[in-house]
Amino acid sequence: MLRSKGFDRSIRDMSDLTPAEPEALPPLHSRIGILLFEPGRLFAMLGRDPAIWGALFLGAFLASLASALLPVDVWMETARIQFQQTGQELPADPLVMARVTKVVGVFGTLIFWPILALLTAGVLALLFLFGMAYEGGFRQYFSVTVHALLIPALAALLLVPLKIITTDAAFSITLADLFFFLEEGFLFRFLSLMEFFNLWVYVLLGIGVWALDPRRSLRVSIGASLGVAILFSLLIAAFTG
Repeated sequence: MLRSKGFDRSIRDMSDLTPAEPEALPPLHSRIGILLFEPGRLFAMLGRDPAIWGALFLGAFLASLASALLPVDVWMETARIQFQQTGQELPADPLVMARVTKVVGVFGTLIFWPILALLTAGVLALLFLFGMAYEGGFRQYFSVTVHALLIPALAALLLVPLKIITTDAAFSITLADLFFFLEEGFLFRFLSLMEFFNLWVYVLLGIGVWALDPRRSLRVSIGASLGVAILFSLLIAAFTG
């Protein structure tokens, strides 16, 4: 059978092709940039090579550092407002109380952060792995979660100047800021719980579970993840009225 020279050359060219190697997981500092601009790419890499401890410790450290950077007078003013809202009297020595509150805030964050990551990954696993039959494993979900939580950890540092200006250690940017004209009530409490950076995290988590199982719909993955945030906020707003 006659074959053209062009066909023979194409066969030789194809024989030189080799399967592309999976992209290796970059160092932690590089992962932060990828998380901001190409989260799907990062989560796909984490699906093949789950990395947990570096991102987990970094997130806890950054969030704790943000608490440590707040002056004692910010903690004192925050505590004063909280005591007034609950109808309690301030302690005899509010300065001591503020210092204790700051220490608890700094070290409590170090303890709370891993628990938060574990609970969030557990909720994701229940929803997507067991409830919606997504592919993946808990280790992959935990890896995606600890990386997504780097967003609020970094945001905590960025918000330090605003917390100092407002003398409010609990200051955050929420959807309620867009509807400042609303009166106090269920809707306002609900929107106050919808923090911008937390919503960003839930979007990232939706992208993450989709990257672990790209056969699924990205829109459904993000919608289901955001639905968890909305449901929790609705419940808290309903029971804190």
